[in-house]
Amino acid sequence: MKKGIYLPGLAGLLLAVALVARGGFVNVGNAVLSVGWGLLVITAFHLLPLTLSSLAWQSVMRGTWDGLLWAFLKARLLREAVNNLLPSAHVGGDLVGARLLTFGGAPASPATAGVIVDKTIELIAQLVFILLGLLLLTVHGEHHDKLARLGAAILIAALAVAGYVAAQRRGLFKLIERILEYFATHLDARSLDQFSNLHDDVQSFYRNPRRWLRAGACHLSSWLTGVGEIWLSLRFMGIEASLSTCMILESLGQAVRSAGFIVPGALGVQEGGFVILGAWVGLDASTALALSLIKRVREFLLGLPALIAWHVIESRRWLERKSDEVRGV
Repeated sequence: MKKGIYLPGLAGLLLAVALVARGGFVNVGNAVLSVGWGLLVITAFHLLPLTLSSLAWQSVMRGTWDGLLWAFLKARLLREAVNNLLPSAHVGGDLVGARLLTFGGAPASPATAGVIVDKTIELIAQLVFILLGLLLLTVHGEHHDKLARLGAAILIAALAVAGYVAAQRRGLFKLIERILEYFATHLDARSLDQFSNLHDDVQSFYRNPRRWLRAGACHLSSWLTGVGEIWLSLRFMGIEASLSTCMILESLGQAVRSAGFIVPGALGVQEGGFVILGAWVGLDASTALALSLIKRVREFLLGLPALIAWHVIESRRWLERKSDEVRGV
């Protein structure tokens, strides 16, 4: 099991190092360092798309659990930290985020259902975002030989997301409920009983179009706002790029990263994607690799404090439970 987690990560790390070596350690390093204090600006800027994503999540949950935006923002920050910095296959962070909402008073089943629906809507918005990037690449009038393959890959992804939504609607979580019920009964894991209404909770979110349409608009706005991160990074490196170029890099770069979900942090996958996309829009390999590394620095600067805070929160809750057990509460 551990090999299945760490081997892809090791392979990705070796690929990333090889790509940087090919681009030139000095050239790539100088490109990253040229950003200077701009790294802090780029990191702070990411709070804008992060807030829009949090608003989307809050919109999904509205009426079921009316938590403050701050609660969703903290949970969203932790979701990204776990997904970006830990080997969780871009799933673990979402479950951890739902758990953090329960600490604020959200019921476990609606919190889990809410994060499932929010993630689904985010994927649909991402597909729209990727299609916009593909259209802009078409307008550029180059690499038509690549467009057919990219379009086919996006079509497959769209069909997969459509199938996932259909499965949710047709009873996927009814099956999961039965599995949880089995464990709760045969393993005396009574805490799993709180997820007994997961299917109904998921359906209740989908039955309110205003919720998921509002969430979809917020998620699409978040993806579009993320283009500014690419623009800022290039600007601080002294490179002027059009918004369409930045849109192509961000949208298709995110597509490549999502495709490499099995590799922790999409190590190497993201870097390789940026090298290819950079070549398509006229960026040299060292600049393209610098863009990828700047994203990773931003993820680290925001994610590490979130992971430390999560550890502190969980430790405190564990100590409180132990204290209650000693007192016989």
